[in-house]
Amino acid sequence: LGLVGSEMCIRDRTKAYLQYNGNNFCTRVAAGITNMRPSMYTVSHLHTVLSNLAIGGKVSLKQHKQFPVAYAAAVRFDTGGGVLEATATSKRKVLASFTRRLAHPSTPDQDNVAVAALFKMDTTEPSSASVALGYSLRFPESNSVVRGNVDSNCVVRCTMENDVEFLAVRSFFSSSLDFLRNKYKFGLGFTTVSYTHL
Repeated sequence: LGLVGSEMCIRDRTKAYLQYNGNNFCTRVAAGITNMRPSMYTVSHLHTVLSNLAIGGKVSLKQHKQFPVAYAAAVRFDTGGGVLEATATSKRKVLASFTRRLAHPSTPDQDNVAVAALFKMDTTEPSSASVALGYSLRFPESNSVVRGNVDSNCVVRCTMENDVEFLAVRSFFSSSLDFLRNKYKFGLGFTTVSYTHL
């Protein structure tokens, strides 16, 4: 199954990608565009090696003098009660998460609720480590999704997605509230995705 999509936000940032899903792997090639100019290219691959274990990698080429090339390695393990993920990057950052999906009594065959614990640390500055609790709520009747997290740095993030009536796009509204630094950000954007059977 091939997947072609693009994302556009209100500040002239666009991301286009081509994704191919095989029986036991997923490969994605993406390009980021800022102010009508290419700003980043990425290639990522996730491969299932066991029924409950997958490994992957990602290479990014940025239009940035300090870090022109970056890469990351990831491991995903399904414990049966949840999914454990760990990622290490060339920027010496480590990320780990544990996600558990739940089914609502009204839709027992669909996992419409997810809760997660997140950990992030820059190994060059261990004091900057943070933990967060995240959530994702899906409403099948309206095909809407609300997700967000609250971290130990007193930052609250939330994103709401919804279908745009009569159009094959999804709109999203996002917010980030940093109460320690008094920085508050809000954004509005659109996503369009098309599927192609290959």
